[in-house]
Amino acid sequence: MIFGSRETLEDHVLTCLKDGPLLILDIIAHIQKKHPSTTKQGVYYAIRNLKKSQIIVVEKGKASLNASWIKQMSQYFENVEHKYFHHPFSRGNFSNLQEGDRVVYFFHDAITTDIFWNHVIIHLLHSSDLSAPFLAYSPHVWFYIAHQENELALLNFTLEQNYQYLVTSGNNSPLDHYPKKFMDGRMSQYHCLHAPIFKKSNYYLNIIDDFLIEVYIDKQTQEKIDAFYQEETVYTHDTQKKFREIVTSRGKTKLKISRNKKRAQRLSKKLLKNFFLI
Repeated sequence: MIFGSRETLEDHVLTCLKDGPLLILDIIAHIQKKHPSTTKQGVYYAIRNLKKSQIIVVEKGKASLNASWIKQMSQYFENVEHKYFHHPFSRGNFSNLQEGDRVVYFFHDAITTDIFWNHVIIHLLHSSDLSAPFLAYSPHVWFYIAHQENELALLNFTLEQNYQYLVTSGNNSPLDHYPKKFMDGRMSQYHCLHAPIFKKSNYYLNIIDDFLIEVYIDKQTQEKIDAFYQEETVYTHDTQKKFREIVTSRGKTKLKISRNKKRAQRLSKKLLKNFFLI
């Protein structure tokens, strides 16, 4: 499934080619560096599939994205973006909330929650006329470990909309500092606290204008996340694999979206203390 939640070898090949044509041997080396168990034969098989589907072209040992496919995909996503971001029905109930309204969703694991969570954030950012920044608080900002590409896409989307992206971690372990490498220190800023500022250790918060997204991760899952951050100090492919086992395990998670201007302003003041606005 190309660029789905479960990546295939074809996905890895396309990711390698996003910055330009590459020798097939370089593609194999790049994929094996990130995924050591991948075989050369497996990569060649994926390349043959992509060539057969006319997604890539191969010439003299070098692969590149098919220009016709790029054009088709560009037109397709331009149309999809218009239909999904500009049509009120496609945004679901959450974007039509009035002051004082709320809607609650439940999920069976943290990673599924994260997928829908990003979907909500992007729609709210797209439909809001923000004069204030996008604010996020998490006990641990684990999204850059579990779903790094998704989270970077959200970061880039926020910056493309010309909104500041200000993220607070409620803890200060070595691994808590990992997301800071992706921030520019101005439009995107990241701060680690020495202790959580909210009573519930499984509480996560986003503020977009006067919308609040509040998430309560399953308590046992959160305890495993906390333990992981105590045990691990650096991000590697192995630590990512270990962490994904935690967030894909079953555990009831609650996601609440509400619209409350006064509460959003009060909580924003709490989170803005460690950032500077542009």
